Amino acid sequence: VHFSFCDNDAPRLIGTIPARSPKNMSFPVEGTIQLIFNETVQINDNNTTGYKIVLRDANNNLGVPLAYDVTKGDTIILYPLDSTLVDTEANAFMPWATAQSLGYRKNLDEQRDYYLEIDRWAISDDGGCTAPGNYWHEWVGKDSLQFRTEDNTPPCLAKWMPKTCVQPEEDLVLTFNEANDMSVNSSITGDSAYIYIYKVGTIIPHERIPASTAT
Repeated sequence: VHFSFCDNDAPRLIGTIPARSPKNMSFPVEGTIQLIFNETVQINDNNTTGYKIVLRDANNNLGVPLAYDVTKGDTIILYPLDSTLVDTEANAFMPWATAQSLGYRKNLDEQRDYYLEIDRWAISDDGGCTAPGNYWHEWVGKDSLQFRTEDNTPPCLAKWMPKTCVQPEEDLVLTFNEANDMSVNSSITGDSAYIYIYKVGTIIPHERIPASTAT
């Protein structure tokens, strides 16, 4: 007599990229979101309500369309798509092979907060035997998986004081368009660790200020 037990247990999430806690504050804009389970899972893409995975911009709750790849079996890879090229985030949920062939891939915006929502019937295993699949549960709202994308734009010098007639004892104040840190980059040697002050018409620095002590 040969028999096998059917699978009555829902898939269990064992990891995510980015990690769920603590909140990732520098997720690559070109990155993919990954959901890792304890068994092989499938996407139930029925193009109807209740079967979708949506990435949302936490600043306005607008959806970012996604494509999915489950070729790894126990891992779902989600690729953000260009919302100007596809339909709404729900109707645009599609296999990655389709989105890739159509050139729909798009990086996320810099320094934006995002969160992932998963519908109740979107993810399941195959159930085993002839049993129906076991559905994973849902994620609703901002608390399940959220992250902020990295900042790839250098700070811009907005103003400096004084502009002219600097007194010998006067401080030089450089104001940037955003908060920034000033420190020595150990991976770069030489002059990168200093701020130089020159006299007009000379090529030799009048003063060299170590970045680690500048304020």
